[in-house]
Amino acid sequence: MAQPQPRRLTYVPALDGMRGISLPGTIYTHFQIFLGFLPTAPWWVHKAGPFTLNIEMFFVLSGALITSLLVAEHQRTGTVALDKFYLRRSRRLGPALIAVVPLLLISQYLISGGGTSPLGGSPWKTAVLILLFVGNWQLATGGNIGWLGPAWTLGIEEQFYLTWPTA
Repeated sequence: MAQPQPRRLTYVPALDGMRGISLPGTIYTHFQIFLGFLPTAPWWVHKAGPFTLNIEMFFVLSGALITSLLVAEHQRTGTVALDKFYLRRSRRLGPALIAVVPLLLISQYLISGGGTSPLGGSPWKTAVLILLFVGNWQLATGGNIGWLGPAWTLGIEEQFYLTWPTA
């Protein structure tokens, strides 16, 4: 009996539309996180709550896309090349993290001035946890990762992709 052909992924314009709709709220939320630490932040920064639904929508769409690509690879080859997957992932995420985390550590010392810490109570610990993709654990235990707050999703994703193949 012939093996059924795996379904090929097709382009779905509606998903781009959903990502496009989520983008303005996501950008605003990131600005709110960064500007909220500054004593001279504009009044509007604190007036509206964060648009976390937009971030969650983007997170779910990205997770669904990546998972569907991994499933398609598994159907096509019978396995998932995790080394290639993580190489591609590190090429996408690594440069931004390697640039942003040190800049935020420097900013921490330039603007904190005894006020609220933009990277939480332990900036170096926060930086290391984010670079190791476990910053979400600090949040889960009541810690604060400040300006790197949006990076908690990277930890969740990374842990999902580490455990997903065993499911």
